[in-house]
Amino acid sequence: STGTLGWLGWVVAAAAIAMAVVVYRPVETVLPTAPSSESELVAWIDDRPSAVSWDWSPGLGDGKVEDVTGLVTFDPASQEGYMLIKGLEPNDPRFQQYQLWIWDKDREPDPENPSPLADNVHPVDGGVFDVDDAGQAVIPIKASLVVDQPYLFAVTVERPGGVAKSAKEQVPIIAAPPSDA
Repeated sequence: STGTLGWLGWVVAAAAIAMAVVVYRPVETVLPTAPSSESELVAWIDDRPSAVSWDWSPGLGDGKVEDVTGLVTFDPASQEGYMLIKGLEPNDPRFQQYQLWIWDKDREPDPENPSPLADNVHPVDGGVFDVDDAGQAVIPIKASLVVDQPYLFAVTVERPGGVAKSAKEQVPIIAAPPSDA
C-alpha cells in the first residue's frame, strides 16, 4: 500500500542521512611536532636517511666562537631542517640577530669546486633566530629557497630581521661535512 511505501521511503532516507553523517566525520590530521630536544632531534634524523647532519665548528675571523657545540641537519627531500646549538652568546634582538645561511652546490658557478666565500656565490637565507640565556635551543630552519645539495651552513650576526646578503663580517659558527666523508 501507498502508506507503507511512503513510510519505508522516509526510513530509507533517514538511514541514508545518518550514514552520511557517520561517514563524513572530518578526520583530524595530526601534524608531526618539531623536535624540541636533542633526543627528539636525533630521532628525527634517524627517520630521514636523506638528511645531512653535521656538527658545528668554530666560524671565521674575529667573530668565531670556540665553545659552541651542537649540530645542523637538513633534509633536501622535505626541505625541513633544524639546528641544535649550545653555547652561542645570547643576543638582544633589538640590536642584532643570528642568521643561518645555506650553501647549495646547485647555485655554485662551479659545482665541482665550490668556493663558498667567493663574491659570486650567494647562499640561501635559512632564517633569523635569537639565543637566550637558557643555553640550548632546537631551532627550525626556514630556507627561503629550495636547497637540493647543501654543502655548508654558517651562522652570521646581523641587524634585527636579518639581511638579504651578508657581508660575512661576524661568522661565529659553521658546519660542513667531515673532511673524511
